[in-house]
Amino acid sequence: MVVNAIAPWEGKLVWVGTPNGGFSQNGEEWKSIEFVLSYTDSKLQERKIYLNAFGTEKVNRIMSTPVGTTLRVTFQPTAREYNGKWYGKNEVFGITAVQPAATAPVQQPQYAQPQPTPAYTPMGTAMPPQAPVYQQPQQPQYQQPVSPAFKALTADDDMPEF
Repeated sequence: MVVNAIAPWEGKLVWVGTPNGGFSQNGEEWKSIEFVLSYTDSKLQERKIYLNAFGTEKVNRIMSTPVGTTLRVTFQPTAREYNGKWYGKNEVFGITAVQPAATAPVQQPQYAQPQPTPAYTPMGTAMPPQAPVYQQPQQPQYQQPVSPAFKALTADDDMPEF
């Protein structure tokens, strides 16, 4: 059975641990770091998740991100046994900062520059065209037909005749 256990998660960075590092037996440098994200669960309660990032690029990204920034991480929960004890961690594969919703840029109103008007209108020049005036179309007035079984009541009638 194959299970896709990599989960995307979004939350605010609330704590960053001290980076760990060293050199492998091959002489290659390694780095890791732990950090905590705060998120709101389906019951609208604040929760926190503890994550582990391994690799120089991920460690540098976490270290350069200010606390309070919203991050989207993909991770895979893992567990291993060592000397009869079980250890679990959430291995981070990807980290991206979530940009706040983009707002439409505020445009400054464009004002037409006033044109100098001549002191007189020379003969033979046309007047500038006038903008047409539009009106809302009138809705037709409908009257409901009166059933022949009913007559309109007058002041001296008590009951309609059938």
